[in-house]
Amino acid sequence: MEKTIGLFRAIQPEWLVKTAELIIQGNSEKEIKDKLEEFLSFEIESPINRGKSRALLMNIWANPEYTSPAVHEKAIKAFQNERSDKIALSWALFVLAHPLFADVSTLIGRISTAQDTFTTGWIKEKVTEHHGERPTLLRAVAGVLETMRCLGVIENVKSGTYRIKRYILKDEQTIAVILLSLLAQEQKAYYEISELSSIPQFFPYKFSVTMEWLHHSPDFMLENVGNKTVLTGMKV
Repeated sequence: MEKTIGLFRAIQPEWLVKTAELIIQGNSEKEIKDKLEEFLSFEIESPINRGKSRALLMNIWANPEYTSPAVHEKAIKAFQNERSDKIALSWALFVLAHPLFADVSTLIGRISTAQDTFTTGWIKEKVTEHHGERPTLLRAVAGVLETMRCLGVIENVKSGTYRIKRYILKDEQTIAVILLSLLAQEQKAYYEISELSSIPQFFPYKFSVTMEWLHHSPDFMLENVGNKTVLTGMKV
């Protein structure tokens, strides 16, 4: 399914949680849309803006073909675990559902290895280098950054400057969904184990991944490449 780069509305964390809960409750696609319409109407006055936000939420949590059926299934299962990080699970689907969200996340993740702040101007410059400069894209970048602020992973330190915030993940189901999301993006043939604890597009989250855990997991495939054991794919 073709994914739109420019379409983006700022998303609140409680909206993501609500959408996942509606799926878990067994609602049909139409019921989810109707209930989200009612839920969002209390916060978004414009029917057009409400529709855009609802479409994003549906693409993230309600349309597995828009992300990855395998990752979606694992995310729904993990979401029902009280120890899981609901926003991290949403993030894992978010980067699959929306290319611009993934691009901005990756840029922030890469700069975070050298510093803990970045500017809006720098993000927009890097995004336009890749996608070209157009007003709808720049508005979408603003929506991505506002979403990240609402999710609590960046914060304003002054106008146009953000500080990166990080969270430690310990729940193994949440970590597994993040790694499955990474594999579903198919950006590399394999990953060295040392890479997995600092994935740029998952910059807000810090966690540990051991060879033993991957070896015993039912979700991942390991192979030997150049005398190293690497992560090569997911078991489906």
